[in-house]
Amino acid sequence: MKGRLIKFLHEELDYNVVAFESGLAEVGLTNEMILDISPDQSMKNGILGIWHTDHNVDLFTYFKEQKNTSNPIQIAGFDMQPHGNNSLYDYFVQFDATFAQKVQDIELDYDNFIRVMEAGDFPEDGEEKQQALIAKYESVLNEWNELHSSFKKDVNEDVTKLIERIFSLRIRSLTENYIRVNYPNGVGFTNFANNARDKVMSDNLVWLLEEMYPDEKFILWAHNAHIMKKNSIVKNEYNYVLVNMIEQLPAEIKEQAYGIGLYMHSGNSAFNDRSVMPVYSDHKVNSVEYLLHQPGYPVSFLNIDIVDDENNTYWWNSEATSKSLGQYEEKYIPSEQYDGLILIEEANYPSYR
Repeated sequence: MKGRLIKFLHEELDYNVVAFESGLAEVGLTNEMILDISPDQSMKNGILGIWHTDHNVDLFTYFKEQKNTSNPIQIAGFDMQPHGNNSLYDYFVQFDATFAQKVQDIELDYDNFIRVMEAGDFPEDGEEKQQALIAKYESVLNEWNELHSSFKKDVNEDVTKLIERIFSLRIRSLTENYIRVNYPNGVGFTNFANNARDKVMSDNLVWLLEEMYPDEKFILWAHNAHIMKKNSIVKNEYNYVLVNMIEQLPAEIKEQAYGIGLYMHSGNSAFNDRSVMPVYSDHKVNSVEYLLHQPGYPVSFLNIDIVDDENNTYWWNSEATSKSLGQYEEKYIPSEQYDGLILIEEANYPSYR
């Protein structure tokens, strides 16, 4: 479904940048290597593992094909989370193998540090490890600036900006995000950590829009929770409050966006660890899933960016429920959160790579 939408928007409406809820570093550097590696490897280097599916290999094949046309697609990432793969090494090794290995070793230390925190155990010597990692990233950033000056012809200005952003973002994450207050022992990920992550994603998106691709139209690929207009007012059983990346964007960017919520009526989806996630089909009569199910289509789209009539008869302007991830009930007014809605009648468990 998403792949078909991307192809349509690119070919018919000139949307030329696809930005994923995946690492700014990993997707950005994959974009530079996409012609030289297989679509399967591009997908695995670039986007998070939950999306390593057969359908997305087809999508990355399309990205590669479009690179050789007069209207290529660029792919980008806006997330701050590292993937723990070899994408940075694969990019830098073409310039200097020793430097590439140095970056790979630092990335491994960085990823291990983060995984310990997310499991709920901020290290006693966490601040010391943070400072050591910051010093290492500052060192490789300085080394890169010296190194690439000797082969400027091979590294264009936009890639130079991207690499500087990558290392600066790693340093920022260690001073603002991966800190003790956001990861108290025994708790792991908290509201504070999520809100801080979405702030970085918002800043990254602004940077991509204004610095990297100022004249292009973007497609964003992300979980509903990150693209709702006012996620912080959504009601849920856990009283969990997320001030998401869209809420933290400048007003002039939000005014230009059209957000679509994607929901499932039945079937099976997947957790982040790829275990089967059943889609609960006990939908309330005022739910997004129930109401979009009524026409009986395999896939339904509804534009709700419509001014209400005088009798306030449009259901999307009243409180409704929906199931986040197909399981967790939320309450909100749909027109306050989205401009359009898509319902998949029966979701199928992905075919993973």
